[in-house]
Amino acid sequence: MTGLFPPGSLVLIYFFYGLAFFSLGLAVLLEAQRSVTELPFAQAMLPLATFGLLHGGHEWLEMFVKEAGLHGYAMPYWVDGVRVLLLAISFCALIAFGIRLLYPMRRKHMLDMEIGIGMLVFWLIGVLAMALITQPGNAMHLTVRSWLDMADTWSRYSLAVPGSLFSSYALWQQARVLRRARRRFAYNLYVAAVAFLFYGLVGQVFVTETYLFPSNLLNAALFEQVIGVPVQLFRALTAIALALTLIPALNMFELERRQALAAAERIAREELARRETLQRQMLRHTVAAQEDERRRIARELHDEIGQTLTALSLGLERLLLITQREPEHLPEAIDDLRQLSNGAVSELHHLVTELRPSQLDHLGLAAAMRSLAADYRRRFGLKVQLHFEGERRRLPGEIELAIFRIAQEALTNVVRHAEVDSADVRLEFAPEAVSLCICDRGIGFSPPEIRYSECEHWGLMGMTERATQLNGTLTIEAAPGQGTRVTARLPLQEQIEVDHGGKDTDFTGGRS
Repeated sequence: MTGLFPPGSLVLIYFFYGLAFFSLGLAVLLEAQRSVTELPFAQAMLPLATFGLLHGGHEWLEMFVKEAGLHGYAMPYWVDGVRVLLLAISFCALIAFGIRLLYPMRRKHMLDMEIGIGMLVFWLIGVLAMALITQPGNAMHLTVRSWLDMADTWSRYSLAVPGSLFSSYALWQQARVLRRARRRFAYNLYVAAVAFLFYGLVGQVFVTETYLFPSNLLNAALFEQVIGVPVQLFRALTAIALALTLIPALNMFELERRQALAAAERIAREELARRETLQRQMLRHTVAAQEDERRRIARELHDEIGQTLTALSLGLERLLLITQREPEHLPEAIDDLRQLSNGAVSELHHLVTELRPSQLDHLGLAAAMRSLAADYRRRFGLKVQLHFEGERRRLPGEIELAIFRIAQEALTNVVRHAEVDSADVRLEFAPEAVSLCICDRGIGFSPPEIRYSECEHWGLMGMTERATQLNGTLTIEAAPGQGTRVTARLPLQEQIEVDHGGKDTDFTGGRS
């Protein structure tokens, strides 16, 4: 090497050659750790990073070997052997990159390893056999240096050329896919495809002259003689072109991440808007329900309590007349008035219980559930079988009320829709949560997908809201003809005074 490229300049070429590929491999590796996209290029980044890092390391190792030779120091043969092995492994990774880019695979890591190992075995077989093939009868007379040079040449012919062609074609196809949506990135891939094409067809064909055909005809010496520059410079320039085009192309993943983030933010905003719409609708529904409840209570007070009080007033007047005229009928009249007053008290107690069960405040959730079961049997003929599990105790008031109201709504749905006369209610007290399960063997239904714009499943939505407000969950399992199961689970932030524990079964509100 003379003229513009003295022997010392080759070391510098190797440095920038290795730097270009090592920088490419490092940039791709860092992006591969962050990328979650499903683009084929993203799925093939790990083999490309492996190729860049290993091949860059190979070039730097060869740089040290050349530098040592310039100073009259011959590196041990094993160092050159490691260099050749590193070269072959890097080209195996390049083949895996091209195949992965062309054919994205599900079992990607395993297949990458299988492809790489298979090509490496093929290369090793060639390394062991090519001495006999190239010099029959004189194979044992080949020097170690000649054998390593042929191994280097065989690596480039058998691995580098097909790997570069695979990668070039695969990058070209990816550029065609991206040219409409991401034109700038597609342009980078087009340039990288051309660079890989020249890297394989020129840079890896003109190699060290050996006995191996066609290196005895097309070799690095011929390239420098015809072109006037060492082939290593050509390889370095293609490596720099690859680094300058593929590294910026990685920005498309950042763009895709930003687009995904923007889409997620848009969905979140839409979800928040739907949530606010639901809250407004729930508020209107709650106000309307309160007004309906007030009208019902006013009607019942007028129809039941009012009529009873009127009857009591008339009965008292009649009692006064009986006392004056027919004292012998006085006990009968007093008994009638007592029955009327008892009925009024009972009706008033029923109304108060519907508004707020007194057992919930004074005796706790278990007692309130017994009362609820007895009330549904008395009013609707629904046989409610209660199961208590765990250590029964007082819970925070909002949790007890939420469990009670969810049970009340679920049992009301059983009465209205299930077409059965029995239901199972299971209440479990766990250290970290309380769980309620109501199931029936009725006609079932197809659980609706509760949408925020709908207003026809307010009962289900109300139960869900009660559970959600307390950081709990509510699930509905149902199918036509297979009954319904409603399960609510509310986490406990603190434990209240223990009532009594154990596991028992209670029917229709009776003591257990």
